[in-house]
Amino acid sequence: MKSCGFPLGNIGIVVSVILIATWLMILPCMAAGPLWTYPYDNKDVHSIVIAPDGSYVIAGAGKILVFTRDGTLVQKAAYGDEVVQTPDGSSVATAYSASVYMFSMTTDASNRPILQKRWEADLPDQVGSISMDDFAYRVAALTKTGAVTVYNGTSGEVVGRSTNYSAVLAVSPYAYRITGLSLNEGLKIFNYNGEIDRENAEIQISSQPTNLVAIDEGVFVYNDGQNIVAINTTFPENGTQVWKAKINGFVNVLAQTTGHDYIVVGTENGSVELFSSDGDRIWSYQSRTGTGSSQGIRDVAITSDASRILAGSYDGKVIMLDNNGNALWTYTLPKEHIWHVAIASGGSLAAAAGDRGLYVFLPDQDVATVTDTPTPVPSSVEQQGGPEASPSPSSAVVTPKTTSTEYAIIRTAKTPLSPMTTVFALLLILSFVCLRRGSG
Repeated sequence: MKSCGFPLGNIGIVVSVILIATWLMILPCMAAGPLWTYPYDNKDVHSIVIAPDGSYVIAGAGKILVFTRDGTLVQKAAYGDEVVQTPDGSSVATAYSASVYMFSMTTDASNRPILQKRWEADLPDQVGSISMDDFAYRVAALTKTGAVTVYNGTSGEVVGRSTNYSAVLAVSPYAYRITGLSLNEGLKIFNYNGEIDRENAEIQISSQPTNLVAIDEGVFVYNDGQNIVAINTTFPENGTQVWKAKINGFVNVLAQTTGHDYIVVGTENGSVELFSSDGDRIWSYQSRTGTGSSQGIRDVAITSDASRILAGSYDGKVIMLDNNGNALWTYTLPKEHIWHVAIASGGSLAAAAGDRGLYVFLPDQDVATVTDTPTPVPSSVEQQGGPEASPSPSSAVVTPKTTSTEYAIIRTAKTPLSPMTTVFALLLILSFVCLRRGSG
């Protein structure tokens, strides 16, 4: 049998098989990158939230940037660096400089998401963080001097104020308890009206907490060095320890599901760990993408059912994990640090903010070529109040091609084919043509 002017036979079949195999190997290189990108220079994004159904993305960058799901910038509202929202997305609170703002999420005439301001309030000092309950009954602002102000979420009226120092602050799901915590002054429990109800200066804390979340009306979880600790703030407990877990590294960040039943932890040495609200460690993942603090996880986000967890690292990695702690994909941004991440509670959209851009992803798409390498969890990980982690997730490292255009939406649904990919495709087509002609 001859084809295309040269003997083909079995050699042609072998060549075709090789080309097909090679083609299948390079198909992942055609995987999608970010759904869209919003580049910026000399402009920090301080926080991100995403609609529960993934219909919008909000970034706090001085002005509040509101994007549709497809990346259309529909609003620059005033003002906000830190942004938080209720689990249903109906209310959005922001803080900027020494002011707090409350918005309702609504739509414009074209049915696009926009924020409508309900009220604003000024404080005597710069706001460090804000927190609110699941229904926006109460909004609590913590200034950088440690003072606490509590607002009526509907009217913006101040219902309570305290100058006693707190390093972190959190509001319980129904706002019946507002809790402040610090290394030197201990625990402060505010009631619904923002008044200090009880205090406990003797609570055992070894380092200044930087994160505090409420897992029900009485139990709050905070970070303490290489531990996370749950305390009961109900009377007469006043801060009694419920459980304590040692984490594989110094804890940088905590996040929880909207139902308050799971907590995800990110550490300075690159580990991500998932816990139930009862203190049971479900799994541990170690990125091992760098050394020392360069691999530190700076932010984490989790879906309502804990099926997807997003992590951002100091060395520019955006890591998507599944409910077993396995890396589904990793997107690398060279020469960037990832400071903030967010994921829709329903799991349909994810976002990350680096030094130079906002990047939005479809969580379950093939973002880039991913090579998984098993990474055992170190045996030094210990747990108090729950079982050891069972799976040993894998790490994933990729370096995709990125583009930067200032202040414009860049939609990158597919990564362009490389010249080598095109050559292989042409050879594959030619081989099939030759085989067809030879068989004829």
